[in-house]
Amino acid sequence: MCTYTFKLDDKLVERVRPAFRDDYAINEWLQSQLETFVRQFAEKLAPRKNKSNKLTDRILELSNLKENWDGYGAVKMPTKVISNCKAFVNALTKYKIKINANDFSPTPYGTIVVDVNTPKGVISFEIGTSQLGYFTEFEGSSNRHSDGINTDFQEIPEEVKTILNV
Repeated sequence: MCTYTFKLDDKLVERVRPAFRDDYAINEWLQSQLETFVRQFAEKLAPRKNKSNKLTDRILELSNLKENWDGYGAVKMPTKVISNCKAFVNALTKYKIKINANDFSPTPYGTIVVDVNTPKGVISFEIGTSQLGYFTEFEGSSNRHSDGINTDFQEIPEEVKTILNV
């Protein structure tokens, strides 16, 4: 528990004094108000932190996959793909694109697929060592795809921004 010291100005004390028995009671009330505010603020930040940790944990889990992880000759996940995945997720979250840790899937040839749900439908991104592929599954509209866009994964390519409407 933290202890706070408040210096109250005379005008504030005079306005709130009728509701309290003395300056100590005013100080206690202000301290409880501040603690409530800090706790509520921390609770609002916690889900974001937890979600971010879940995404990071899932990417770490994928980075730990060994050679033949699927029993059918799958390759070990390249370090470059892992770093590209982290960068791409960071780029998406800058645009407030929601990503669920369960929507990350490894492929047997060393890429990671990330499915992103949008109001139009799902966009599946495939993250490789130097390229980003995608295809859309939109209901009632024409779907788009790309086998690979050269990118550094630090920013979302313009073609992808158009599809995401950002």
